[in-house]
Amino acid sequence: MEKYDSLAKAHLKKYQKIASVDPEWYELMLLIGRVEGWGKPEFTAMLEDALEREPLFYQTYFTALEYLLPKWGGSIAEIEEFALKAVERTSASEGKAMYARIYWYVSQTQFGNRIFGRSFAGWPLMRSGFEDMIQKYPDQWNINNFAKFACLANDEAKTKELFKLITPGPIAQAWGSKVLFDHCQQLAWR
Repeated sequence: MEKYDSLAKAHLKKYQKIASVDPEWYELMLLIGRVEGWGKPEFTAMLEDALEREPLFYQTYFTALEYLLPKWGGSIAEIEEFALKAVERTSASEGKAMYARIYWYVSQTQFGNRIFGRSFAGWPLMRSGFEDMIQKYPDQWNINNFAKFACLANDEAKTKELFKLITPGPIAQAWGSKVLFDHCQQLAWR
């Protein structure tokens, strides 16, 4: 496998001048960096280059998060610092939505439904982030996920408000399990 990682890296480096205009070039390089175990300075330099060129390419953030996850040697403190910096970088166009996106991704890849107990995710900031996201992208996928996180944060009022917006019915994939959906629905209809 290392042989193919090296070949991929060499190929990407060879065509860097042409290919690095595409943010996916950086995504691949960051992935290689994680696989090769790059140190923080090297990884951070590549990440900063990527975000300078295209600060709104979400996949760059998600690929960088993989490097920061505790299961790969990162920490929850690094994730929080990264999330707050991402909000600073993107707030002009995204508001606080990047904070919600980052912790949504971290929930999927590391902490599951225990995101608020096992990370530094702050519900007030995540809630604001989802509100900014829903204002810009009011689709059912985002609404269902916002409702799920509101429920996980035990925000009864917001859960109730969001359940009224879930139409025509829930998106099963967003909830992950019927048990969680049923629990949240009970919270919403108290």
